[in-house]
Amino acid sequence: MELCYEGALVMPSNYVILSDDEMTYVEGGATYSGATGWAVASILAATGLAIAKFADKTIRACIPYVTAMLATGPTGWMCALIVSSIGIIGLGSLVYFGGQIGSAGNQALYYMLTKGRFTITANNNIFSIFTVGY
Repeated sequence: MELCYEGALVMPSNYVILSDDEMTYVEGGATYSGATGWAVASILAATGLAIAKFADKTIRACIPYVTAMLATGPTGWMCALIVSSIGIIGLGSLVYFGGQIGSAGNQALYYMLTKGRFTITANNNIFSIFTVGY
């Protein structure tokens, strides 16, 4: 790679020199084993299931009201559109997030059963919020 600047490197007057160790990326996450591992894995699985079930039951409870709004004509159609849009976005997100937590919990339970430990890491990828390994 060719450098395009050939002059002297000028640093600000208040800079701090970092060692190689301070600049190294450290992968985050937590490792669990034993009774704590079983407790954390179980809580993750149960929490994910509870969140997804709550959102699913809420959606199902709203269906009769949206159906009734649709029967009232154009004004009801607009209300039904608004309510169902908000519900689909909000509660659908809860179902998805609950599924992600539950999936991480199930993977953690699997690794606890087969390896006796697991490591969980939070990601910034919306399609895989958590990574579970051993």
